[in-house]
Amino acid sequence: MSELRIEVVLGVVPSLPPHLGLMMTRSIVRDARDHPFTTYKICLPSPSCNASPESRSEGLTCHIVNNGLPIRQAKITIESLLMSERGDRLLAGKESQKWVVRNVTWLKSFIRIFLGVVWLIDGYLKFSPGLVDSFPDLVRRAGDGQPTWLQPWFNFWSTVTASNAPLFVYTTGVLEVALGVALVLGFMRKIAYVGGIIFSLFIWAIPEGFGGPYGPGSTDIGTGVIYSFVFLSLVIMNTISGPSKYSLDSLIERKYPLWKLLAEFG
Repeated sequence: MSELRIEVVLGVVPSLPPHLGLMMTRSIVRDARDHPFTTYKICLPSPSCNASPESRSEGLTCHIVNNGLPIRQAKITIESLLMSERGDRLLAGKESQKWVVRNVTWLKSFIRIFLGVVWLIDGYLKFSPGLVDSFPDLVRRAGDGQPTWLQPWFNFWSTVTASNAPLFVYTTGVLEVALGVALVLGFMRKIAYVGGIIFSLFIWAIPEGFGGPYGPGSTDIGTGVIYSFVFLSLVIMNTISGPSKYSLDSLIERKYPLWKLLAEFG
């Protein structure tokens, strides 16, 4: 009979009352006990935790660690380690031996801000002289060499953009600038990330012609799909690591907690 022993150091969300943090941790332990041959030692860094008899019976131990690890990340950590069926000691935040885990807070902020600057530049270039005149030809050429079953798609957009080129070009520019500002400031990140995925795929599917990897001479699959995966990586990082303190959303959430519905995942 093999035993899987996992020690996870939990941090407490600053806005979460200590007694609520303790209650949530107990729930994790009870869920863990549904799995045979598995024991968990959950350490909750809370000044109000006095190692009461009830907490001892639940397998809880007090340990002071200031790492700010959200409760939901601890749940994901426990589930992932359970699926791997191996013993491990995983410390989060500053206590981790993994460089990426220790620095995930500023790493995700750096990626977000850098991506925002890229979108700001891209949006600014949409207002370049001559782009309105050349945009219909750009969309039309995207359909060259495409399979027959994709021709109706490109013919439709070629016709639409030819008669409304200024509307499409300037609307695209405004949306890209707005997306860039939202990313740099960390404003409405949930909407910005999901909107960025959809918008990137939209660009990839029309002016980039799905990258055109269908005929001889193709050298890439387009940049739009790459942007969409960068946005997806930000969604994953924010879902696992929790709120980003280097963002405008973080300041708004302190006064208006419901703002998390527009800013946070999970």
